[in-house]
Amino acid sequence: MNIGEIKTIEANTISNDLAEKIYQNKYLPNNNINPDFVLLEKLCDVFSDRETLHSKTVGKKFTCYIEKKAYDSFVRFANDVYYCPETKEHEATGIIAGYYFKDKKNPESEFIIGTNFLSATGLTSKFACEISYEDDISFSNYCDEHKKTQVIFIHSHPYFEAFFSCGNRSDCSTLKTKYSAKHQIGVVDNLMNTVLGFKMYGNDMCEEDVYLFDLDKSSSTHLECKLLSSKRTFKNTSLHPLPPYGAKKNKEKQKKEVTSKADNPKKVKTHIAYITMFSLFFCGIVAFFLNNQILFALFLLGGMAFLFVNHIKLSNLENRFDEFSKDIRQKFDSNTLF
Repeated sequence: MNIGEIKTIEANTISNDLAEKIYQNKYLPNNNINPDFVLLEKLCDVFSDRETLHSKTVGKKFTCYIEKKAYDSFVRFANDVYYCPETKEHEATGIIAGYYFKDKKNPESEFIIGTNFLSATGLTSKFACEISYEDDISFSNYCDEHKKTQVIFIHSHPYFEAFFSCGNRSDCSTLKTKYSAKHQIGVVDNLMNTVLGFKMYGNDMCEEDVYLFDLDKSSSTHLECKLLSSKRTFKNTSLHPLPPYGAKKNKEKQKKEVTSKADNPKKVKTHIAYITMFSLFFCGIVAFFLNNQILFALFLLGGMAFLFVNHIKLSNLENRFDEFSKDIRQKFDSNTLF
């Protein structure tokens, strides 16, 4: 890859500039080796033959890798925010700094490697989180000092659905306005093993795979790597509609539908019984005004008999409905309804 050796750097201005800075600063003022140089050298060694070690990326124009320690750091931070009494159940956000490469064997194939998570300190709520102006300055200073670039915008939807929300001051807006460069991607994690990656291609937001790798267990002959993002029914890097607002709401809607279906037998039969009974009494009243004593007596007796019989039936029906409704709710709560 072009960033691997200084003499082969020629393809990308961002990675070239970073590589030049790192190689020019191999040693710190105390003559110790710069840890950024050591990290980059290890990454170049591990990803020197990416297509052989990670064949799933062959033919892909863009791939996102996150180093395990950086991802674990984000998950710890997101859970700390979620369980903290002052920010209970709030979302959390930040960026992952790292490097942007072009594959040496396939110059059209680009990939990013996120190595360090930086937490944001902006306002948070149960439905939103912000990267503040101060955070932007802090992230920029960190990247300047450590010769990295901001490659991943990451945030949590804790124990909820993983998706990118749209609208003013939303996830989509942040991705489009602040992290839409060709070396950047947005990642959302619901902290329940569902991770999605989104990237801007012009004005189109498309889904991308996100891979997790362990640098400590990787070498030039082995890449310890797994797919972190969830696979969905539509193809990657294709336009797609955003998913439903959330699984929670869908479940509540489904529960209401089940309850309403369970209510119908009682309501329908109750209405039929009362309509029939009042029809008999109404016919009896009409017969009374027509001075037809026989029909009046027949309709009156029929209405009373129907009322008596169906009172017993309706009571039994209500008992059966209560048992049926209780059984439905138990099955729904235990997820064995379907």
